Amino acid sequence: MSLEVKNSLRVRKTVLEMLKDRGYDISKYYKLNNEEVIGDNFSDNIVKYYKTMVNDKKTSIFVNNQNGQKCYVDFIVETKIKPTFIRESISTTKKKLDDNDSYILITNIKPNNSILKIIGENKNINIQIIWAKRLIINITKHILQPKFRKMNEDEINDITERFSLKSKFLLPFMQNTDPICEYYDLESGDVIEIIRISQMGKNISYRCIK
Repeated sequence: MSLEVKNSLRVRKTVLEMLKDRGYDISKYYKLNNEEVIGDNFSDNIVKYYKTMVNDKKTSIFVNNQNGQKCYVDFIVETKIKPTFIRESISTTKKKLDDNDSYILITNIKPNNSILKIIGENKNINIQIIWAKRLIINITKHILQPKFRKMNEDEINDITERFSLKSKFLLPFMQNTDPICEYYDLESGDVIEIIRISQMGKNISYRCIK
């Protein structure tokens, strides 16, 4: 197996894990050719099946969460990407999505500012453009990494009352440039629960995304 194919499979694996952690149902993608893809090894059968998917241009992922929201993921394999290409991809995919759904583009090259600013042109759906290199390793699976969970509004209200805070913005901040924010698609004003487990026990803290 070439390094390129191996890394592509690692990226796809991380994307599926990321979608699962965001609350989407990935069960129909959990296996390729009856073999688990959310594992540490990729068999010859999985590699062969993946190459077929690439050749047939069927690598996209389409999932739903329990609230009925949809997320569509495209893997852009081109090594040169023009803003017009991204705009066309978004325009085509928006026809499959409703307001407040999500569209994620995974690119083989690092997105430049002219590509990233396209995100702001689309208000109805949530768009993310992620460099594939950042997904070769799932940062949330590192042994030293704590567990993160995005909190809902009721939980946020409970926290502010418990700590006698007038606003969630009085919680300690996490910068929105943190890789964890990209992984969980966290935006300014979101609040996350951070769980650290050590020999001393379990420690829970909270951060508001700045």
